[in-house]
Amino acid sequence: MELIENVRNLTVARMALTMTGDPMKDWQQVHALIAAASHQSLKSVAEDGRYIRLLRRGTQLREGLSEQWRLHGRYDGARQIVSDALTQEHFSASTREWTGVNLMTLHKSKGKEFDEVIIFEGFRNGRLLRENPSPNDEAQARLALRVAVTRARQRTTILTPTTRKCPLL
Repeated sequence: MELIENVRNLTVARMALTMTGDPMKDWQQVHALIAAASHQSLKSVAEDGRYIRLLRRGTQLREGLSEQWRLHGRYDGARQIVSDALTQEHFSASTREWTGVNLMTLHKSKGKEFDEVIIFEGFRNGRLLRENPSPNDEAQARLALRVAVTRARQRTTILTPTTRKCPLL
């Protein structure tokens, strides 16, 4: 029930926002509302939303959303525009030749290959498995770690704090 109430409150707060037609500014407003929600599921959505980097000027996502705003005064079809942009980003990133040192999240590495992969786990932030994980959390963390480890053609190195070793290792 708490989640439903949070979603209702979020919807009311979103409807009170004045959209500008600038996808980045509008997303930042909506993201702030989601981040302020009290339910952990919505906070997780806000956390994942921090990784949306496709709204930079000139991207397909920004262009598509801006065009919808110009045509309709609202973001009609946003779900399809986001899906198309993410698909395009995935395929363009997976065909790119990666050279030098590249820093990215475990999720961003999916579909790519590197000669060597170094996985760094932080002491407090950036943990592979959060505190008191549910069985589902552990399964997702194992999958993410597997994806990251299998990106390496030759070698994978995992760096984890000696005082708080990852239970997945």
